[in-house]
Amino acid sequence: MESTDRGNSRAVERQLAIFDVAKQGRGKRVPEIRRLLRGEFRRRGLPQQPDLWVDAVATEASYGKPYILDFEVAAQADKVSPVPDERIRKMVHERPHPEPAEAAPGAGGRQTQVPPPGDEHREQLLGYLAVASVVAVFLLGLGVVAASESLLRRRR
Repeated sequence: MESTDRGNSRAVERQLAIFDVAKQGRGKRVPEIRRLLRGEFRRRGLPQQPDLWVDAVATEASYGKPYILDFEVAAQADKVSPVPDERIRKMVHERPHPEPAEAAPGAGGRQTQVPPPGDEHREQLLGYLAVASVVAVFLLGLGVVAASESLLRRRR
């Protein structure tokens, strides 16, 4: 149980780092926000995250929106530092937070059953997923172009 609590506290710390960066990020460019996010993770002693994940979080922060790791984690983090976007804060607190379910045999930790999002938030969540997907595809395309250019330069 202790390792689950520690993992949950790290998740709350990650969410708090995202909140802090989202507060600072509105209107800033994604590369600058990416540096802020990595610095905030280092300051809090959190492990660094994959580049695509950092880019998705930084993109949201450039609009002043915090990336939500998990609604339950966000609600816990909100008790320490308010969610920087009032609409998202309301959504976090309106969403039911399920009680922990019994762990399945052989499972190594707490499991929760998360109900599907309510209809009132489905479109917004799908919009966020669509933006994250477009950003991921765009970044992947940039990587392909950069790799192609690098290969062409080497052949010359």
